[in-house]
Amino acid sequence: MIHILLVDDHNVIRKGVRYLLEATPDVKVIAVASDETETLSYLNSSAPIERALEAGISGYVFQTDIGEDLLDAIRSLYRGKRFLVVPLPKEFVQT
Repeated sequence: MIHILLVDDHNVIRKGVRYLLEATPDVKVIAVASDETETLSYLNSSAPIERALEAGISGYVFQTDIGEDLLDAIRSLYRGKRFLVVPLPKEFVQT
């Protein structure tokens, strides 16, 4: 089971992402935070998160990429890999 601390400052985004994650059998949202204060409060009270903090930031997904990118990112991070969604400059995109 993959445990998730979901953080976003927009309530509607938090609710939507939580709904998506809770519909995924191998993912469990263990806490939700809306800002840095709530996030740090949870992290300071939860020992299992220490390993994630020591590893640093290993993944990032834009709010516009929720859905399959988010689930791919979560599973990649769970397997110890990095996952970064980086927009390509216009010069690299063919039309």
